[in-house]
Amino acid sequence: MAVQPIEEITIQRTRIAKKRNLNLQNIRGEIVRITLWGETATNFEDNGIQSLLPPVFVALTGLKVKQYQGKPVLGSTGSTVYFFNPDIPQLSEYKRRFEHLKSPLRILPSSTDMYTGHAIGADSEPKTIDELLLLDPTLHKVSLSLPSC
Repeated sequence: MAVQPIEEITIQRTRIAKKRNLNLQNIRGEIVRITLWGETATNFEDNGIQSLLPPVFVALTGLKVKQYQGKPVLGSTGSTVYFFNPDIPQLSEYKRRFEHLKSPLRILPSSTDMYTGHAIGADSEPKTIDELLLLDPTLHKVSLSLPSC
């Protein structure tokens, strides 16, 4: 699980909203981005998650689901509720299935840092698009989450 800090963004040039992105692994092993908005974003307890032993399971309800470039886009609504390690019959099965995932919560860089390059690091070299296209993706993996996903 990875969490971005809360950010304030301008929506349609008229209002400012708070948002926070989460990258979660679903039960099929796919990474899913969920954007929490407003109070849901500010109330999300990343400190509480850090105190739980991994793997941590999160059940979310009341999400808005859209599709963008063939991928699901999930966002919170006024009805969104989340539960950490919910008391459901499937939890013990999920814990067994994902027991190998022992990595702690990762804090992702903000979207601003991602776009301005602050998240990349001082030791990385700038590259042109042509140079990037020549790189082998399996040799140059970076665990960054881009907001355009």
